[in-house]
Amino acid sequence: MISYTMNEWVARQFPNGFTHVVNGNFSDPQRASQAADDLFCYSRNTGTASIFATVKNGFLDNGQVVVDGPVQVAANLTFGNHRWDQIVVGPFGQGGAQILFYDATAGVGHFYGLDSAGNLRFISENTGWRQTWTKIISGKFSNDDGEQLLFYDAGAGVGEFYSVDKSGHLHLLRSNNRWRNTWNAIVPGKFSDSKFNDLLFYDRAGGTGEFYHNDGRGGITMFSSHTNWRTTWRGINSGAFSLGGKYDGLVFYENGTGTTEFYTTNGKASIVQQPVLLGGSWPSRAGQWQTVLQGNFIGDGLTDLVGYDAAGQTVGFYKILPHSN
Repeated sequence: MISYTMNEWVARQFPNGFTHVVNGNFSDPQRASQAADDLFCYSRNTGTASIFATVKNGFLDNGQVVVDGPVQVAANLTFGNHRWDQIVVGPFGQGGAQILFYDATAGVGHFYGLDSAGNLRFISENTGWRQTWTKIISGKFSNDDGEQLLFYDAGAGVGEFYSVDKSGHLHLLRSNNRWRNTWNAIVPGKFSDSKFNDLLFYDRAGGTGEFYHNDGRGGITMFSSHTNWRTTWRGINSGAFSLGGKYDGLVFYENGTGTTEFYTTNGKASIVQQPVLLGGSWPSRAGQWQTVLQGNFIGDGLTDLVGYDAAGQTVGFYKILPHSN
């Protein structure tokens, strides 16, 4: 029987003031870790951000000695009078990492590019946006270049898909009305053989999960519905967690108890729980994570997890590995 272990790669003290932490390939200060995802960390309270490159034990290209994990690169970043409510990572419409910043109060979205040193480059400002977008999600939703965006307004029950051109301007693919107002999580992933990202919608109060195909033009069609799910899941992440199979797996976690469960999917949105031994500091920290991210942080092409505990001033990097009993 094959089972799995969550191994801790790095856990260390980390600044506690960040309200938003997202990941992408933002900076390459070390050739040995150029394929690894990095962290973009933003404080809405101070209006400043920092980039932490993920590096491996040894030396940066400039000779600086480093150990495994995150190291800050470049100076802290500022954004004038804006206070960002959502931060979404691309690429959108062209090569290289880009970031979308959304200021709900102002109804404004800014697109920025990043260079390999972690410096931001302004691309465009978009004004007149709805001030009530609950979630903005990136994924492969059409044949357009790069990734596209899904905007969800829970209060209005509206979901809109947009493509982004190389100048950082949006083009509506489709507006969808009468969506459920109670979706707490919308998770893109490879849950079928579609060339576009599928979507998992989770309604916490209803204990419901629904999987949808995306037709590449902003239309979605449900292909699996699940009931009697826990009503306490804090978050859901998808990715290739070394669990086998060609479809993305899922990890569910909740606050307080720290309960964490891993599932495989089969292309038809049936899910099967997999035995994963939670190692390192995850069991003691899982109920306190403010943010859990999935990404290629170790640089091997598989999906790892990063948890950020702001109150505990801790960040942890974890990998799922199979072992035979």
